[in-house]
Amino acid sequence: MRTIYHLGLHKTGSTSLQFFLHRNQQQLARAGILFPPVSQQGLARFNADAKQRSLASMPVLNDYMGHNALAYRMINEAVPGFVFPPVHEPMTTVAKALSQISEQARGAHTLIFCSEDLCRASLMVPAVPMRFARAFGTQDTTLIANIRRPDAAIASWQTQRLRFGVPFAPLHADPPEAWLGTVHFEYRAALEPWLQAFPEANLCLQSYDRLHAQGGSIQSFTALPGLGLPSDLVTLPDTNSGLPYALLEIARQSLDALPQARSRAFISYLERAAVRLELPSNHQVELFAPGTRTALHRAFKDIHEWLCQLTGSWPFFFDLDAMATPPDMHILDVTRQALPALVRDASIHLQDADLRAFLKRISVLARA
Repeated sequence: MRTIYHLGLHKTGSTSLQFFLHRNQQQLARAGILFPPVSQQGLARFNADAKQRSLASMPVLNDYMGHNALAYRMINEAVPGFVFPPVHEPMTTVAKALSQISEQARGAHTLIFCSEDLCRASLMVPAVPMRFARAFGTQDTTLIANIRRPDAAIASWQTQRLRFGVPFAPLHADPPEAWLGTVHFEYRAALEPWLQAFPEANLCLQSYDRLHAQGGSIQSFTALPGLGLPSDLVTLPDTNSGLPYALLEIARQSLDALPQARSRAFISYLERAAVRLELPSNHQVELFAPGTRTALHRAFKDIHEWLCQLTGSWPFFFDLDAMATPPDMHILDVTRQALPALVRDASIHLQDADLRAFLKRISVLARA
C-alpha cells in the first residue's frame, strides 16, 4: 500500500487540500484511495455516506481536519501539560485512531494523511513519525512539504490566529526570539524526524513560490504521478485566505475589547469590507518590529543551507535576502490610513450600532 503524508507546512494551502479530500472522500475511497476519518463522528459520517445515507448533523471541524486532531492528540499524550485544543473534541486516543485507520485501509491501495500539524507534532515530539511507520510501514511512502519563507509564514500566521478567538500581542511587539523554535521557523527540526522514520521515502519538498506557480496545493497534489484519481472529483476554490494585513491590527484589537462572539461578527464584517476598500497589498505592509527581520534572516541561514542540500535546489528560496528587507509601509501607518474609509463603509454596510461605535473608538486611538 502506498502511504502519502502531506505535512503542510502552515499557510501553504493545506486547508484547501483538506476540504478537497473530504469533499471527494467517497469518490476516492471507491477508487481505492483512503483519506481516513479519525473521530467517531467522522467514521459514522463516512460509513453513512458510503451507504448513501445522510446524518442529521452538519459536518464538524474534525470531519475535514481530523488529521490535525490526531496530530494534537499525539502531542497531548506525549507532552505533560499540553492542552488538547477544545475545538477538536471529541477525539479518541492515538492507539485507537491508528488501529481504526488500519482497519479502514484494508483493500485500499493508497492511504493519505494531510495536516500541517503533523510537522508541529514532529517538532514537539520527534517520535511521532515512527508511530506512523510502525502502524503503516515504510515501503512506498511519499512525504510532501511545501514551505514558505519564514517571515512570510509568520506574518500570514497572524491572520490565522484571528480565527482562534484568543487575544494575542501584535507581531511588531514580538522579539525575534519569540519565533525561533516554532514550526514557522524550525523547518529542519520539524522535517528530520520524518526523513529518519522513512529513509527511502519519495520526498516532494518545494517552496511556496514554486507551489503557487503550479496552481496551488490541490493542483500540485493531484499532479502526483501514479495516484490513479477518479474522473468525477469535485473541484473547490481556495479556502482560508485570511484577512488583508491592512485590517489585521483593527481585527486584533477586537479580540481584546469584545466578547468572542462579537469579535467574530466584527472580523466577519472586516472580511466583507476588505473587497470594497482600496488597501495596500500584503507584501507592502510591514508587521515586524525594527531589527526582527535581520535577526531572523541571520538565524535562518543554516536551515536554508540544509534545505538546499536536501532538495538540490540552490537557492531553495530564490528571494531569501528579501527576508531582511522591510516593506515600505508599517502596519500602524496603514491602520491609520485605512480607518477613515472603513468607518465610512461601516456606516453603510455594518448594521450593528455597537460594532460601529467600537470601530470609531479604534479610529480615535489610532490617531492619538
